[in-house]
Amino acid sequence: MGSTRETLKVLIARVCGDLMPDAVPDEARLGDPAQWDSLAHVALMTLIEETFGRPVGPVEMAGLTSLEEIERWLARASGAEVSSPAPTRPEVADALRSVGLAAGDLVMVHAFTAALGITARADRVLIDALLDVLGPERTLVLPAFTYSFCQTGIFEPDRSPSEVGIAADTLRREYSGLRSRCPIFSVVAVGPLAPEIGALRPETTFGPDSIFGLMLERQGKLCAIGVGYDRVTFNHYVEEELQVPYRYWKRFEGVIRSGGRDEPVGVDYYVRSLDPEAEQDFMPAHRLVSGQSFSGHATVGGAQIHCAPAQDYHRVLRGAMDADPLLLLTPQARRHWDGDQAPRKVAGLRDDPGDARDEFATARRLAEALAADGEPAEAHRVLVEAAAAAGDYATLTGACRWARRLLPVAEANQVAPVKVSWTGSATLHPLAEACETYVRASGIIPETIVGEFGQFRGELAEAASDADVIFVRVAPEALRPELDGWRYGGGDPQIARAAARELCVLVQRWLEDCQGHAVIHLTTPWHHSAMGLADSQLADGSRAVAATFNTELVECAVDHVRLHVLDETPVVLQTRGRAYDADLYYHAGIDLSGPAIAAVGREAARFVVATRRPPVKCIVTDLDNTLWGGTVGEDGVNGLSLAGEYPGEAHRELQRWLLAHHRAGILLAICSKNERSDGLAPFQQRPDMILSPEHFAAISIDWRPKPSRILEIAQELNIGVDSVAFIDDSPFERAAVREALPEITVPELPRHVSRWIEHLSELHLSDMLLLTEEDRRRASMYAEQRKREHLAETVEDMTAFLNGLGSVAALHFDDPAIVARTAQLCARTNQFNLSSRRHSEGQISRFIDDESARVIQMSAGDRFGELGVVGIAIVLGAGETAELDTLLLSCRALGRGLEHALLSEAWRVASDELGATTLLAQWLDNGRNGQVREFMEAVGAHAEHVTGESVTYRIERPVDWPEHIERAEA
Repeated sequence: MGSTRETLKVLIARVCGDLMPDAVPDEARLGDPAQWDSLAHVALMTLIEETFGRPVGPVEMAGLTSLEEIERWLARASGAEVSSPAPTRPEVADALRSVGLAAGDLVMVHAFTAALGITARADRVLIDALLDVLGPERTLVLPAFTYSFCQTGIFEPDRSPSEVGIAADTLRREYSGLRSRCPIFSVVAVGPLAPEIGALRPETTFGPDSIFGLMLERQGKLCAIGVGYDRVTFNHYVEEELQVPYRYWKRFEGVIRSGGRDEPVGVDYYVRSLDPEAEQDFMPAHRLVSGQSFSGHATVGGAQIHCAPAQDYHRVLRGAMDADPLLLLTPQARRHWDGDQAPRKVAGLRDDPGDARDEFATARRLAEALAADGEPAEAHRVLVEAAAAAGDYATLTGACRWARRLLPVAEANQVAPVKVSWTGSATLHPLAEACETYVRASGIIPETIVGEFGQFRGELAEAASDADVIFVRVAPEALRPELDGWRYGGGDPQIARAAARELCVLVQRWLEDCQGHAVIHLTTPWHHSAMGLADSQLADGSRAVAATFNTELVECAVDHVRLHVLDETPVVLQTRGRAYDADLYYHAGIDLSGPAIAAVGREAARFVVATRRPPVKCIVTDLDNTLWGGTVGEDGVNGLSLAGEYPGEAHRELQRWLLAHHRAGILLAICSKNERSDGLAPFQQRPDMILSPEHFAAISIDWRPKPSRILEIAQELNIGVDSVAFIDDSPFERAAVREALPEITVPELPRHVSRWIEHLSELHLSDMLLLTEEDRRRASMYAEQRKREHLAETVEDMTAFLNGLGSVAALHFDDPAIVARTAQLCARTNQFNLSSRRHSEGQISRFIDDESARVIQMSAGDRFGELGVVGIAIVLGAGETAELDTLLLSCRALGRGLEHALLSEAWRVASDELGATTLLAQWLDNGRNGQVREFMEAVGAHAEHVTGESVTYRIERPVDWPEHIERAEA
């Protein structure tokens, strides 16, 4: 068989696969060579047992991590002499001094005591030797980690055993050591700093307020006995500090049980990713630090001893990981996180953001530099945009935590933070953090609250969080235990229906008590059904259960304007890879894979952004090489590329996309550099055109610069420039518009037209939480408006024009059916808006229920068409004086006397229904509503309490109803 060492080399080469025995060095150890990873190590121990007849237990396996250690262990087991006799306590102490430990030191020790070769109480011998060296003014720290807390949620400082060796328990029980309060990474300490260490309860496991941060701050030392620096937990401190991409934040909730009392506790743990796999190899850390001059080294018994100052250790390892964030991954794991998957788009780091791709680590380092230079806001922007571009959940969750530190909600420059809550029956922190990162990347800084695990009933019933948006993700079986296992074996759809109805009642109760929007996640039957292919045909199959549950939720949402659904199925189907990950489910309690977490988080962010960002009202498009392939002035109408070929069919797909937006109420306009006759010819002569001139609310075809003409289009349509999106194939034209009109949305289109629709769809230009009938009719309303303008041009004067319209004003009083449209007008109307009070649906509903308040909703129409609900007046009465809280009119209804009709009705309601003799109206300047002040003075309202930003008006007589408007009650 040859020598033991040569045999071991053969075995190591065998488990490593592509390694020859003569390539295994004498100093080989786990991770070096790289092929000797953790999986190969397990196989090696099996071969050792088969070859040498010596079974290797799990404790022994943990210490047998080098060729030398295995050979020594085998020799001891066979009685051969390969090392000196077991060391004495003074010998151990001498070795500790030789590596740099001295009296008064603060030291944290990671030890494998069996490696010393001491058979009787090796833990006590080591502790005594350490205390001999450090003296009475020393502080000794030993790990007492309790990973079981992650499963049980219970940490008993006086009883939970250390899961990383017995030395810490010995220090606590026999040396009066004090244990820290971190439920996962606790330590035991003796010495002057022990009370301070015992009181530690960090917010994050490896953060600045943890024992690892304290070791760095207090210039402590890190000592490894019987193991190398690869076993030093301080390595995780550097990983968390640098937010390495292969780890992510996970919240663990539980209790600290001490003295018969349970104290709630929560800790954020920067855990290793399981999807994709992130197998770690810490040997590079050992090689890096052990090779430094500040690192001491000695051998005592069978144990190697290493010791280094924490500050030097940190400086060297951080520098190396700055250069290579994947330093501590195995070669196999690096393939998951490097190559095609690791490069990430970092907006702003290249001249052409459309082609900018780089490692997320590059953006992280740039953000770190910006923060150090006193630019936290810019650092935040770079970080979250890069994380959103990366799109994997480990990066998203890690970036979320860092982004919160860079730009807290309280320091964000925004009128009011959007409050986002999550509640449900599973782990929600990864979803919440992914969502928040995407929201922050959009320029909005949310305040996120995640409910307690499984406490959705109480949180919804008690309205625990008055959020702007609350996400509710509850599995059917959490509502009805009878459905347990339905994803495999199906269940009773009627029970699923009852479960959905219970959830709807809980959510509706929250909506009654709170002002925000609720978003219910629909369930997904991801697991494999035991009925196989027949499942979809069974009335009680898993798909039937999911369909019944989801249908009931959708019907509930249809009946409530502030209730929405998030259908996860189409979202995760667009991701690459699995939608469900068993490892994540059993380790983290969430039934989604990593890619699915990122995708659902991004979808959830759309709801949050929609509460703060109005949708695009008009899409302005170019013609040549945009709506069709080719240039009409050069190629001629027949030479243009359209149907049945590339790129023509892709351009036609863009027309279909635009037509769909037109039908959803988004205005379309043309801005093209062309002769007008040439630009319109394809619409008239090519039957394969999808769009026609009638689909466009404005058409501008000439040779003037596009920015000025887009501004004209916005003015013609009476919309803000910030409500316009511009699509053009030319990078020059896009850049010109973007520079001249930065408020406009200008998508940076991909080079190939075949990818335009995918890119544009991902921008979600038309996102809104509610789509009213008025919204969907907007395009036809503008067509009707052009007819009115034509009438105005043909009549002699304004009186004739108004009389010719045949206007009708229909009045609704306290109508709950149009609360959503009422709230929408309050939120969107700026020009003719008396007080600019942005009442929510909930506030309007309370006005409707209040006997001393009246909500007047005016819809209007004329012989050209219906305008829909265009005016709102809210009158509050309490005695002889009533208050005109709100008076507003949509800009498209101005100039035809409807404002006079609305004020006339407000006076009538105040006088006849509320008994008031005076109506007070406060004008508040919003920068765009000066015409309301002029209107109030024109109708004879008396101005009081005049300041630069407000005027209080008093009305003490009726306001005449315009004769040319027919009054009707709806």
